[in-house]
Amino acid sequence: MQINLYNFTVVSGHSKSKLTPENVKSFTWTEKDRQRGSNEIVSAVFYSLQDFNFDEEVQQVRLVCDGCGGQNKNSSMIGMVQYWLKRCSPPQIQLVELVYPVVGHSFLPPDRVFGQIERKIKKCGTIINPEMYLTIIKEYATVLKMGEDYPIFHWKSEVKKVLKSPGSWHFRFQPSKRIIFTKATDGSVLVRGEPFYKNDISTAKSIYHATLVEDFMNLDDDVITSETPTEDKIVASVNKQDKFNDNSDVSDTDDILREKPSHHELAK
Repeated sequence: MQINLYNFTVVSGHSKSKLTPENVKSFTWTEKDRQRGSNEIVSAVFYSLQDFNFDEEVQQVRLVCDGCGGQNKNSSMIGMVQYWLKRCSPPQIQLVELVYPVVGHSFLPPDRVFGQIERKIKKCGTIINPEMYLTIIKEYATVLKMGEDYPIFHWKSEVKKVLKSPGSWHFRFQPSKRIIFTKATDGSVLVRGEPFYKNDISTAKSIYHATLVEDFMNLDDDVITSETPTEDKIVASVNKQDKFNDNSDVSDTDDILREKPSHHELAK
């Protein structure tokens, strides 16, 4: 049986930074461990935010995502960003901007990492187990194994408890190119969606269910300790393009953390 290996990569620094294992993290798992959905991707982004050492002068964070609905552009990601800004972010951080580039017109630093990995894989013979892939990835990144080196949370189900459905938000989610989160004076998080990259025309409002703001996710009770795909799901996916064989590539789920003197950017 052929199995998919997923690689979600985080790069620290600006777009021209040198790529080394010190500033590149690869979150990895196989389809035997878990699927590639919003819980997996959002948990990796949350870990990246928690693990990053923000300088005291940093007041803004920018997340740049590829807009994939099942992984990045969904209410799970929106809820996680609100949770992090409300509960976990350093006190000086007041704003998070989530940016979705034009489809097909973005080339982020993680793409450079994937290119390096793919060139090395093409020089290898048959790859018969995940560890052979991980050995190659370790040449370019610090490898983190999902469920071992960082936890997975039930973001999707938890977010549904506290956020309104996207259809009832005060802005249209899918056409939005930027989502901006700001801390309010009362400690809540206000959200607005902007249909343009440079012009701000929307109004920031809460998208919580009014009666549930104070109950916003208790993650300590919702760590996923064991949730593996069924045998049927594994068998159904063996014909996908990413396989353990001599012609396979590592899945290109990606994430990038950029740093600037006045704020930090996290792009995927």
